[in-house]
Amino acid sequence: MNNAGIQPGIIEAYGFKENDVQLHAFGNGLINSTWLFSAGGCKYILQKINTLIFKDPLAIAQNILSIEHFLKQSARGYLFIAPIADTSGNYVL
Repeated sequence: MNNAGIQPGIIEAYGFKENDVQLHAFGNGLINSTWLFSAGGCKYILQKINTLIFKDPLAIAQNILSIEHFLKQSARGYLFIAPIADTSGNYVL
């Protein structure tokens, strides 16, 4: 697992043990750092938001969650990528 740049405790915040996951750099973004996170047969995208550029990551998460809620109501079946809360219900750590 290559967890360079990932804040300690992030993996555990989502209910996983560091030794039970696979983590690989994903893409080559210039602003944010992104990893492909695999655990328990599922794949996720883990992204570290550059707060020098995006001053309010929680507002970004809330915006995306609002879009997800709208699409669930108005476009059932539309596949949309949305944030996943950690085990404490937080969307941004």
